[in-house]
Amino acid sequence: MLSYNLFPTLSFPNDYQSICAKTKKPSNLTILLSLPLCVPPAPPSFVKKLPERGGVLRNTTNVQLSCLVGVPPLCELEWLRNNESLRDSIVFESKLAHHRPDPRRNLFSSISSVLTWNMSLLPVNSFDYATFTCRSSGNEIGAGVSSTMAFRVEYPPENIQISAVRLEVMEGEILDDLVCSASAHPLANYEWRVDGTVVARGPVLSFNSSLSRAMGGNYTCVVMNQHGMARATVSITVLHIVMEPLE
Repeated sequence: MLSYNLFPTLSFPNDYQSICAKTKKPSNLTILLSLPLCVPPAPPSFVKKLPERGGVLRNTTNVQLSCLVGVPPLCELEWLRNNESLRDSIVFESKLAHHRPDPRRNLFSSISSVLTWNMSLLPVNSFDYATFTCRSSGNEIGAGVSSTMAFRVEYPPENIQISAVRLEVMEGEILDDLVCSASAHPLANYEWRVDGTVVARGPVLSFNSSLSRAMGGNYTCVVMNQHGMARATVSITVLHIVMEPLE
């Protein structure tokens, strides 16, 4: 079985070869090409970036972020939080891994890093508006690259309030809007319910007509997101004037 080199060997920094190939010529004259593990050097580029946005529940004990940079030659990776390096952090831990090229999957050599931490070791409000960045160094071919995500602590609705707790109004009056508010992330959906029936959606309950006695009762604001639910109730009593019969 004969072996042929179809392409010339070209010179690059660090003795990298730009094109390598071998052919095997079996007895049936079919030429088979196989790419060896040598590729042209290139500047760092992301194989896997960070998502643009993300977050976890505030009681999560094992948070992980990861990125993957494909380069020949290899470079170094560093993590930053709010643009400050985490290299010497005692709370955040990063693990680096080098990956060999895999021609069968069209994968060149690469380097990955996983950042891990425990949410309970840091103040909750420190993640109200935080950013994390995975940044690579450059190599002799080009500059480094970076990927940044916005990170926020996620939690179910809490601290729910309604602009009034108990109201007494005269029949025929028009009531001011009731406003329900709560803290939640991701943002929550609002519903107003009376006796279990949804009468309005959104944080504001508007009464567009004068009140009748039938409109009295308990109005419950229900706030929901993917992590949970909270509710608060306002009681509305509609008073009416009893007309005494004329003698």
